[in-house]
Amino acid sequence: FNSYKKQSQLIEKLQIIVEKYEEGLSSVLQTSHHQEELIGQNKIQTDNLELKIDTWRENFDIQEQFETFENEISELTELRLLQIVEEVNHIEKQMKEGRQNFDQLEKKCQSDLIQNQSD
Repeated sequence: FNSYKKQSQLIEKLQIIVEKYEEGLSSVLQTSHHQEELIGQNKIQTDNLELKIDTWRENFDIQEQFETFENEISELTELRLLQIVEEVNHIEKQMKEGRQNFDQLEKKCQSDLIQNQSD
C-alpha cells in the first residue's frame, strides 16, 4: 500500500510539473506569437520608410536635375549676352568707322566744292 501511495504522489508531482511546463510553454508561445506580430509590424513600417526614402531620393534627384538645368540655362544666357555685347560692340565700331568715313567724305566734298567754286 505504501508503494502505491508513493507512486500516486510521484504521478501527482509529475502532473503538476507537466501542467507548469505546459503553462510555461503556452506563455512562451504567446510571447513568440506577439513577437512575430511585432516583427510583422516592424517589417511593414520598414517597408513604408524605405518607400519614403526612395521617394525622397527621387525628389532629390529631380531637384538636382532642376538645379543643373537652371545652371545650364544661366550659362547659356550669359553666353548669349556676351555674344550680343560682342555684336553690339562690333556694330558700334562699324558705325564709328562709317561716321569717320562720312566725315572724311563730307570734308572732301566741301573741299572739292570750294575748289570748284574757285576755278
